[in-house]
Amino acid sequence: MFQRKKDETQDEKVAASMREGVRRPQAAVPVPAPPRLSEPRFHPDIPNLRPESGGREHPVSTESKRLTVGQDITLSGEITACDKLLVEGTVEVDLHEARELQILRPGRFTGTATVEDADIAGEFSGKLVATGRLVVRASGRVHGEIRYGSLKIEEGGELEGTVAPQNEGKSKSAPAEGGAARSAAE
Repeated sequence: MFQRKKDETQDEKVAASMREGVRRPQAAVPVPAPPRLSEPRFHPDIPNLRPESGGREHPVSTESKRLTVGQDITLSGEITACDKLLVEGTVEVDLHEARELQILRPGRFTGTATVEDADIAGEFSGKLVATGRLVVRASGRVHGEIRYGSLKIEEGGELEGTVAPQNEGKSKSAPAEGGAARSAAE
């Protein structure tokens, strides 16, 4: 009843057969098998898995004990097994025996912290014990009870409250290097 023109192109034939519901068989494409691994490979997201270990874990590296609290994130509680805490958001915590505390701008830390080194460019409020070095950047604000091993305050940085070197008694003013330092006695 219907006849096709003899000069139809191949594309027109395929389109016509699709409209009519006729499908032409597709050639099978072989899928290669995944390679077999004789030993686990190093994967950067799994820091303790190294090829030289034969798949066994190495002791935990310090990089795996790093906690970053990003902007617009709020964290509260207690942190006990952290070598480095990097704060860009808001934390209300007790931080015990950390190696390093770094508060970036606009980060805000409220609570207590016992660390080796502290670098403050944001805000700290509470009790801070830095047994090593305490650096208050130009944008940094530190308020509360502060004890330190060594101290550096950049011009514009604020240090206010009870401030004392780690090896001396309380209520002694800290020497300021261009920043503002005020003790509770003032």
